[in-house]
Amino acid sequence: AEAEVAEHAGLPALREALKIYLLRRTKEQWLRGKPILSLPPKEVIVRELELSPPERLLYDTMFENGRAMFRTLMQEGSVMTHYDKILERLLRLRQLCCHQSLLPKTVQAAEEARMG
Repeated sequence: AEAEVAEHAGLPALREALKIYLLRRTKEQWLRGKPILSLPPKEVIVRELELSPPERLLYDTMFENGRAMFRTLMQEGSVMTHYDKILERLLRLRQLCCHQSLLPKTVQAAEEARMG
């Protein structure tokens, strides 16, 4: 718990230090009469796919572990301080949908160990 408090206390200082180097841009900002960023219209493509039985087992295991992690964070009231873990889990699930080899070996080994 001490490490979590220390980590949480250092977050505002880190954000303040990074403000100097990081600029947040939005597509609504203008520079010299032109949009600062021109983006093409958003295109959403939904593809349904069928995972092989081993892929489905790994996906379901990762999904359920992620769901359990989220519930724990909700109960602790610490979702916003650990949102990076949630976003990483979503990334890993998306990677798995593309191809299992996209998962880092450490993630893949840990999930397979949980499957037994």
